[in-house]
Amino acid sequence: MAFTGNPFSKEVLKFPVGHKEQVKNYVQSGHSIKNCEDYLAYPFKRQLDFWALALSMGYRYSIFDETSVLDRFIDAGTVLGGENRLNCLIFAIAIAKDEDPYITRDPSKCIDIANKYAAGGTPLLLEWLQNGTPDPTNYLSLKIRAIIEEG
Repeated sequence: MAFTGNPFSKEVLKFPVGHKEQVKNYVQSGHSIKNCEDYLAYPFKRQLDFWALALSMGYRYSIFDETSVLDRFIDAGTVLGGENRLNCLIFAIAIAKDEDPYITRDPSKCIDIANKYAAGGTPLLLEWLQNGTPDPTNYLSLKIRAIIEEG
């Protein structure tokens, strides 16, 4: 898929309301990063990075959350303009879920599907990060490697 512009420029990325504050505990933005240990304590540079991994985990484990109340965390148009790989992932997941390649003509539906998978993956990702204390970055790395190895 080749993109010109941002297909999601009018869309909004969302987190489950009940987890929004917890997510901030693992994101570098908003925290003072002074040394290497600080980077390890906050494994995600941006909330978008957390959301993208939660989306992937939700899809990988078939956790599609249609019941959580979701709240805006950022306009997709602000962050997805230069994220062609993430845009492709969003489209691919929407196509797989809807079983219709033409869903890509409706970016709102694609983002809705992505937000619901991200909502489904968020509690699992937070659980992994909390279980990884005091080194959530290393623990998360081990979990991701295990996913890759299981194929």
